[in-house]
Amino acid sequence: MTTHIHLYYSSSDTVADLRLTPGQVPGCVEDKAESQRQLFHIKTVTLKEEEEEREQTSTKEEEPCLNGKEEEELSLDPHVMIRYHKGPVLIGQPIRVSVNLRTNFSSEFAVIRLKIKKGLVSMVAQRTLTSDLLAVTLERSRDSKHDIVSIFCHKHSTVKHTHDPTLIQQVVCLSVEGLRQSFGVAMTVSAHWWVEYSRRIHSLSPHGAAVSIFSFADRHIFSIAPITESNTIINTAILTNQPVSLPVIVLAIHLDGKVSDVTSAVTCHSTNENTVKVSSDCSTLFVDGSESGLGDTCAEVEFLLGALRGSLCLEVWAPSVPLRVSLADSILNVIDGWKHFTEEGCVPVYQRSSIQVLTRFTAQDSHGRSTYLLGSSDWFVDVTELVRNWLRVEDPRVASLDSNNNLIGLRPGKTSLHVISEQWDGMLGGCDITVTSEPVTSGDLSVQVVSGIGMSVADSPTHPSIVTTTVTAFNILYNHHQLH
Repeated sequence: MTTHIHLYYSSSDTVADLRLTPGQVPGCVEDKAESQRQLFHIKTVTLKEEEEEREQTSTKEEEPCLNGKEEEELSLDPHVMIRYHKGPVLIGQPIRVSVNLRTNFSSEFAVIRLKIKKGLVSMVAQRTLTSDLLAVTLERSRDSKHDIVSIFCHKHSTVKHTHDPTLIQQVVCLSVEGLRQSFGVAMTVSAHWWVEYSRRIHSLSPHGAAVSIFSFADRHIFSIAPITESNTIINTAILTNQPVSLPVIVLAIHLDGKVSDVTSAVTCHSTNENTVKVSSDCSTLFVDGSESGLGDTCAEVEFLLGALRGSLCLEVWAPSVPLRVSLADSILNVIDGWKHFTEEGCVPVYQRSSIQVLTRFTAQDSHGRSTYLLGSSDWFVDVTELVRNWLRVEDPRVASLDSNNNLIGLRPGKTSLHVISEQWDGMLGGCDITVTSEPVTSGDLSVQVVSGIGMSVADSPTHPSIVTTTVTAFNILYNHHQLH
């Protein structure tokens, strides 16, 4: 039952009306009351029965914005807090978003804005704050690509400002519902938030001050599982400047045991991007050479679909730096009696040397200890071919590299051979070179006839990753006019 009371007031010009007769109680004088035509209406007050009021209060308490479900918190700044369900929620059910504001902000008004890509969700906003401190209004707008919700919170100037930073009030409850035509099995929507105070903008960037993630699914999902072809990445990108990648798919496991590909709907991140990275669409794990050079026996990459989480533990092996660069002969002498004709005339011929670059591939375990790809620090990997395009002679007047990366002496002097990197500042390794005018004489010239080649392959009894290949040259000609 509801009772309405109408409030009026009237005024009088005579002072006599204010005088009281003996025994009269101050207040309204019934016999002097004006007619309703002479009364001024103030407002109507509605009185509800106590039971009805209690019932409505109870209903509000039973249906809060978040309904006690697991929630994620997102702070835009010290004054604005966004709380929302992690999901994934079933299609047809909304994600509730609670927008909360601390009342001690110093500006006259605050504007909280939400921007979502158009066509993915429908949104319903409801004001929940009934306070004398703030006036809250809502505005919906859109640009060419986005739907935008603006929440205007205006502080009443007549109310004394509170300075209790713990006092936070919910001002708006949003219902965000995924549109069925926007996705297949699952969908993740990014919502960009930012806040503006009076005429100043705090933490505003082209992508918003903060991002919340809403997840939807068309059926119940029990868990998610990322799958790769291998759990090992060998980071040769540090040596070659060419990325090394590993494809990944994320499967959703449903209550009936069926699985679906939800890679496009998940979010992901690497727990250490100095070891391994993941692409923005979560479909590829990779290293690009910019890593720190420290491998990891369990580099973790996390994948999220709302509150559901799956992870991968990868072995990432990185080359040990500095590389071991060695020459067959680090001192190149002039060859006595040998000359080479150039445009400048005949010049001395100097010795040549082959180059070899070795390294160990290592990773750190959970205790920070180094482990080795080949099981022992005694084993090296020949990476000469991988770094052949990154070999440089410091002084090209003293020595140079031919097309096969053999080192050639040009004139007497000292210089260095380096392995450089586009990703790292400095060098990955190097060695010293000496070119001298002290002559050497050719001792002999050997020639070998090769009529065929035999090869044998044997695995190592001590390490499963080691294979020994032996190549044997044959010098017997079996057929008439055989050429090799």
